[in-house]
Amino acid sequence: MIIGAVMAGGLGTRLQGELPKQFLPLGEKPLFLHALETFLSCARLDAVYLAVCPEYMDVAIELLTRHVPHTAGTVRLVPGGAERNDSVLNVVEAVEQEFGVGPHILVTQDAARPFVTGKMIEDCIAGAEAVGMATCAVGAVDTMAVSMDGATVSEVPDRSVLYRVQTPQAFRTDVWKQDYHTLTAAERASLTDVSKVFVLKDKPVKLVAGSVSNFKVTTPEDYRLAQAFYGLEE
Repeated sequence: MIIGAVMAGGLGTRLQGELPKQFLPLGEKPLFLHALETFLSCARLDAVYLAVCPEYMDVAIELLTRHVPHTAGTVRLVPGGAERNDSVLNVVEAVEQEFGVGPHILVTQDAARPFVTGKMIEDCIAGAEAVGMATCAVGAVDTMAVSMDGATVSEVPDRSVLYRVQTPQAFRTDVWKQDYHTLTAAERASLTDVSKVFVLKDKPVKLVAGSVSNFKVTTPEDYRLAQAFYGLEE
């Protein structure tokens, strides 16, 4: 089985809204729904899950019912965890409960990246089928700096070997789950996405072409940019 999962479990406090950022409007729809609809339209996916912070589960259900009532019973809702990878683990376990242990391929997407495309999803699936794990990424175009104290530049690495990792990310669920459970507490604390589990275990991660338009809405400036970009697409 090839499963999609839109991760909407965060609280998005940096936007300082009444609701987490994934529920804020972008055009006539909530932010998370843009990514979700792209996943629902992908023919390669056998099922689509939506991970939601438990205290906002009712909000998600209400928004789905209002905007996409035809998806009732199609989108599987799963409670999010305390951290991103806790939410991923909840989805993996829900997939195993519904479809068996697998192996399956799970394609995860940040709900706050509304401009994901079907090609990105399909390319990540192909990468995961080939090597077990794939992630969208774009090459760094700015000069990058490392600062150990947050005040002065410690190092300027070669930007030609640096990439900005995005989602979607696709991976074999059986391999990821097994490796995740063998990580130390310190290794788990260092995780910022699912691909690092494979990196820590010296397993390949296929780079797939992302896009600068596939940015993550994190700050008020990002939100304004998303509104402007959406207006240009209309």
